[in-house]
Amino acid sequence: MAQDLLGNCFNVERMLDEWHLTVNPAMLDATQPMAYWIEDQEGADAQIPFADTFAFRDSVTAVMFLYYWATLVLLYPSIEKVNLAVFQPVVDAFPQIYPNLPPHLQVDPLKYSAKEVRELAANVCRGLDFALNTTVQPDLLAFPLYVVDEFYKEINSSTGDGALEIMWCEAFRARLTSKGQDIADAVQGRSWVDFGQS
Repeated sequence: MAQDLLGNCFNVERMLDEWHLTVNPAMLDATQPMAYWIEDQEGADAQIPFADTFAFRDSVTAVMFLYYWATLVLLYPSIEKVNLAVFQPVVDAFPQIYPNLPPHLQVDPLKYSAKEVRELAANVCRGLDFALNTTVQPDLLAFPLYVVDEFYKEINSSTGDGALEIMWCEAFRARLTSKGQDIADAVQGRSWVDFGQS
Protein backbone atom coordinates (compact mmCIF):
# COMPACT_ATOMS: atom_id res chain seq x y z
CA MET A 1 0.00 0.00 0.00
CA ALA A 2 2.83 2.39 0.83
CA GLN A 3 4.43 1.68 -2.55
CA ASP A 4 1.13 2.42 -4.30
CA LEU A 5 0.85 5.67 -2.37
CA LEU A 6 4.42 6.57 -3.30
CA GLY A 7 3.60 5.93 -6.96
CA ASN A 8 0.54 8.18 -6.65
CA CYS A 9 2.66 10.93 -5.10
CA PHE A 10 5.10 10.68 -8.01
CA ASN A 11 2.19 10.91 -10.47
CA VAL A 12 0.98 14.10 -8.79
CA GLU A 13 4.50 15.51 -8.88
CA ARG A 14 4.87 14.61 -12.57
CA MET A 15 1.60 16.40 -13.41
CA LEU A 16 2.73 19.47 -11.45
CA ASP A 17 6.07 19.44 -13.29
CA GLU A 18 4.30 19.24 -16.66
CA TRP A 19 2.02 22.12 -15.67
CA HIS A 20 5.05 24.14 -14.56
CA LEU A 21 6.69 23.74 -17.95
CA THR A 22 3.53 24.82 -19.78
CA VAL A 23 3.12 28.03 -17.79
CA ASN A 24 6.84 28.86 -17.73
CA PRO A 25 8.13 28.04 -21.24
CA ALA A 26 11.25 30.16 -20.67
CA MET A 27 12.69 27.17 -18.79
CA LEU A 28 12.97 25.31 -22.09
CA ASP A 29 13.25 28.16 -24.59
CA ALA A 30 15.14 31.32 -23.66
CA THR A 31 13.30 33.30 -26.35
CA GLN A 32 10.01 32.86 -24.48
CA PRO A 33 8.94 35.47 -21.91
CA MET A 34 9.63 34.66 -18.29
CA ALA A 35 6.72 34.13 -15.93
CA TYR A 36 8.56 35.68 -12.97
CA TRP A 37 11.89 37.31 -12.12
CA ILE A 38 13.73 38.85 -9.18
CA GLU A 39 12.40 42.35 -8.62
CA ASP A 40 14.83 45.23 -8.25
CA GLN A 41 14.41 46.46 -4.69
CA GLU A 42 15.66 49.57 -3.01
CA GLY A 43 17.39 48.94 0.31
CA ALA A 44 14.62 50.63 2.28
CA ASP A 45 11.91 48.39 0.77
CA ALA A 46 13.76 45.12 1.26
CA GLN A 47 12.29 42.91 3.97
CA ILE A 48 14.49 40.52 5.86
CA PRO A 49 14.74 37.54 5.41
CA PHE A 50 13.20 37.72 1.91
CA ALA A 51 14.96 40.77 0.47
CA ASP A 52 15.08 39.51 -3.13
CA THR A 53 11.38 39.35 -3.96
CA PHE A 54 9.75 38.10 -7.14
CA ALA A 55 7.81 40.05 -9.74
CA PHE A 56 5.38 38.25 -12.04
CA ARG A 57 3.78 38.91 -15.43
CA ASP A 58 0.49 39.63 -13.69
CA SER A 59 -1.48 38.87 -10.54
CA VAL A 60 -2.95 35.61 -11.91
CA THR A 61 0.54 34.28 -12.66
CA ALA A 62 1.65 35.26 -9.16
CA VAL A 63 -1.21 33.37 -7.51
CA MET A 64 -0.62 30.33 -9.76
CA PHE A 65 3.02 30.07 -8.77
CA LEU A 66 2.31 30.69 -5.09
CA TYR A 67 -0.11 27.77 -5.08
CA TYR A 68 2.34 25.62 -7.05
CA TRP A 69 5.18 26.21 -4.59
CA ALA A 70 2.88 25.84 -1.57
CA THR A 71 1.65 22.51 -2.95
CA LEU A 72 5.23 21.29 -3.30
CA VAL A 73 5.96 22.41 0.28
CA LEU A 74 3.22 19.99 1.31
CA LEU A 75 4.01 17.24 -1.22
CA TYR A 76 7.78 16.85 -0.82
CA PRO A 77 7.76 16.01 2.91
CA SER A 78 4.86 13.63 2.24
CA ILE A 79 6.92 11.81 -0.38
CA GLU A 80 9.80 11.57 2.06
CA LYS A 81 7.53 10.22 4.83
CA VAL A 82 5.92 7.65 2.53
CA ASN A 83 9.36 6.57 1.35
CA LEU A 84 10.42 6.06 4.97
CA ALA A 85 7.25 4.03 5.58
CA VAL A 86 8.06 1.81 2.59
CA PHE A 87 11.41 0.95 4.13
CA GLN A 88 10.14 0.21 7.62
CA PRO A 89 11.13 -3.40 8.30
CA VAL A 90 8.28 -5.91 8.49
CA VAL A 91 9.94 -8.75 10.34
CA ASP A 92 7.02 -10.99 11.20
CA ALA A 93 5.12 -10.97 7.90
CA PHE A 94 7.65 -11.26 5.07
CA PRO A 95 10.89 -13.20 4.64
CA GLN A 96 12.54 -10.16 3.02
CA ILE A 97 12.26 -7.29 5.49
CA TYR A 98 13.38 -4.51 3.12
CA PRO A 99 11.65 -4.05 -0.25
CA ASN A 100 13.35 -3.77 -3.63
CA LEU A 101 11.68 -0.77 -5.20
CA PRO A 102 11.28 -0.62 -8.97
CA PRO A 103 13.21 2.17 -10.70
CA HIS A 104 10.15 4.43 -11.09
CA LEU A 105 9.72 4.48 -7.29
CA GLN A 106 13.31 5.38 -6.41
CA VAL A 107 13.49 8.57 -4.34
CA ASP A 108 16.24 11.13 -4.79
CA PRO A 109 16.91 12.20 -1.20
CA LEU A 110 18.38 15.56 -2.26
CA LYS A 111 15.27 16.56 -4.21
CA TYR A 112 12.98 16.10 -1.23
CA SER A 113 15.38 17.36 1.42
CA ALA A 114 14.44 19.92 4.06
CA LYS A 115 16.76 22.39 2.31
CA GLU A 116 14.82 22.05 -0.95
CA VAL A 117 11.46 22.39 0.80
CA ARG A 118 12.76 25.46 2.63
CA GLU A 119 13.70 27.03 -0.71
CA LEU A 120 10.18 26.38 -2.02
CA ALA A 121 8.70 28.00 1.11
CA ALA A 122 11.00 30.99 0.60
CA ASN A 123 9.76 31.25 -3.01
CA VAL A 124 6.20 31.55 -1.70
CA CYS A 125 7.21 34.33 0.68
CA ARG A 126 9.23 36.10 -2.01
CA GLY A 127 6.13 36.24 -4.23
CA LEU A 128 3.44 37.08 -1.67
CA ASP A 129 4.00 40.85 -1.61
CA PHE A 130 3.74 41.17 -5.39
CA ALA A 131 0.52 39.17 -5.33
CA LEU A 132 -0.88 41.24 -2.49
CA ASN A 133 -0.09 44.50 -4.27
CA THR A 134 -1.66 43.42 -7.56
CA THR A 135 -4.68 41.31 -6.64
CA VAL A 136 -8.18 42.40 -5.77
CA GLN A 137 -8.78 39.05 -4.06
CA PRO A 138 -6.31 39.00 -1.16
CA ASP A 139 -8.19 36.08 0.42
CA LEU A 140 -6.59 33.85 -2.24
CA LEU A 141 -3.25 34.37 -0.49
CA ALA A 142 -4.40 32.91 2.83
CA PHE A 143 -3.66 29.30 1.81
CA PRO A 144 -0.05 29.77 0.64
CA LEU A 145 0.64 31.95 3.70
CA TYR A 146 -0.83 29.29 6.00
CA VAL A 147 1.31 26.55 4.40
CA VAL A 148 4.61 28.39 4.77
CA ASP A 149 3.75 29.69 8.24
CA GLU A 150 3.06 26.13 9.43
CA PHE A 151 6.24 24.92 7.72
CA TYR A 152 8.38 27.52 9.51
CA LYS A 153 6.64 26.84 12.84
CA GLU A 154 7.44 23.14 12.46
CA ILE A 155 11.09 23.94 11.75
CA ASN A 156 11.15 26.29 14.72
CA SER A 157 9.69 23.71 17.09
CA SER A 158 12.10 20.97 15.97
CA THR A 159 15.35 22.91 15.49
CA GLY A 160 14.77 26.40 16.91
CA ASP A 161 15.41 27.90 13.47
CA GLY A 162 12.98 29.93 11.36
CA ALA A 163 12.10 32.67 13.86
CA LEU A 164 12.72 35.46 11.32
CA GLU A 165 10.51 33.73 8.79
CA ILE A 166 7.71 33.34 11.34
CA MET A 167 7.90 37.05 12.18
CA TRP A 168 7.80 37.86 8.47
CA CYS A 169 4.69 35.70 8.05
CA GLU A 170 3.01 37.49 10.97
CA ALA A 171 3.82 40.88 9.44
CA PHE A 172 2.51 39.75 6.06
CA ARG A 173 -0.67 38.45 7.68
CA ALA A 174 -1.22 41.96 9.08
CA ARG A 175 -0.72 43.48 5.60
CA LEU A 176 -3.07 40.88 4.11
CA THR A 177 -5.76 41.65 6.69
CA SER A 178 -5.37 45.38 6.10
CA LYS A 179 -5.75 45.01 2.33
CA GLY A 180 -8.77 42.76 2.78
CA GLN A 181 -10.37 45.34 5.07
CA ASP A 182 -9.63 48.15 2.60
CA ILE A 183 -11.36 46.20 -0.18
CA ALA A 184 -14.30 45.35 2.08
CA ASP A 185 -14.66 49.04 3.03
CA ALA A 186 -14.58 50.07 -0.63
CA VAL A 187 -17.25 47.52 -1.55
CA GLN A 188 -19.48 48.48 1.37
CA GLY A 189 -19.14 52.16 0.49
CA ARG A 190 -20.73 51.63 -2.93
CA SER A 191 -24.40 51.23 -3.71
CA TRP A 192 -25.93 48.53 -5.88
CA VAL A 193 -26.35 51.12 -8.62
CA ASP A 194 -22.59 51.74 -8.60
CA PHE A 195 -21.92 48.02 -9.04
CA GLY A 196 -24.41 47.80 -11.88
CA GLN A 197 -22.67 50.63 -13.72
CA SER A 198 -19.16 49.16 -13.24
